[in-house]
Amino acid sequence: MAGITATEVRDLAIGKVRAQALIDMKLGRTPEPGDLSHIPIIGWGRERETVIAEALRGVGIEPESRVFHGVHDSRHLASPDGIGVDFDDALIVSEIKTSGKALPIGSPELDAKGYVHQMQWVMHVTGAVRCRFVVEQRIQVQGGFAAGPLAEDWIERDDDAIAELVKIADAFLAELDRQREDGAPVIDEELDTHAVNYLRGLAAEKEGKELKESAYAAIVAAGKSQESPLARITYTAEKPGEVLEVEEIDYDAARATHFGQALFAELQSVTARWNEHLQEFISTKSVQGKGRAASARITAGKATKEQKA
Repeated sequence: MAGITATEVRDLAIGKVRAQALIDMKLGRTPEPGDLSHIPIIGWGRERETVIAEALRGVGIEPESRVFHGVHDSRHLASPDGIGVDFDDALIVSEIKTSGKALPIGSPELDAKGYVHQMQWVMHVTGAVRCRFVVEQRIQVQGGFAAGPLAEDWIERDDDAIAELVKIADAFLAELDRQREDGAPVIDEELDTHAVNYLRGLAAEKEGKELKESAYAAIVAAGKSQESPLARITYTAEKPGEVLEVEEIDYDAARATHFGQALFAELQSVTARWNEHLQEFISTKSVQGKGRAASARITAGKATKEQKA
């Protein structure tokens, strides 16, 4: 029975992969990706991860390649790059990455990668209390890559973050099981056409807005009127706003006088008595709530994104 890995949970959490695409692959409807070691960046990363994992033996983290199953759900899977124990005999793990740029903790670049989600999931599955996050920068050189600066940080276990990832994973597994029994969801082709047309409209609207704004800015900058067989321009020069004198009341100063204090106290007393009087006339009636109109969120599918590329 198929489970869900740390990489898959990460990709679902950041929207890198669609749940349906992952389900189709796990149920054999689409082919799984083969060995990608021939791709230079991937091959380099795997080579360096092995070297870095060996270096981590010095801090008590042994290289690891096994797949671990969660204690509470054996379909929760993870493959830490390393595993060990700290001075308190608590379990620790490591995650090793190579990157073309630095990935400091808390940076948008790191958030976009989703690596913290991945590490939290690994800690969830293994029961680890923290993860040693090691990032080695990848330097482009003639003919390939070279090892760059190495950064190491501890990522502490976050049970709240893990709970959110478990929701994502369990919803995915439930839909995976449903489709294993009932088959893939039926696509309404007409509805799909409407969605594609909506996305095309959005793209045209964006393009039209940008064209309109840039053209208008150029016309105003030209600062002149003209008329041709194609268009008439009536330019109106800028007119600075006038400085107006307006009255302003200093409420604090008004209340600070002896008379103001007495008058304000009297006002408060009358207001309180009025509110008390209104209580005798309170009744209830049914009021139609504002409600909420039906809505839909439409985003581009993989095929649409590939067409744009």
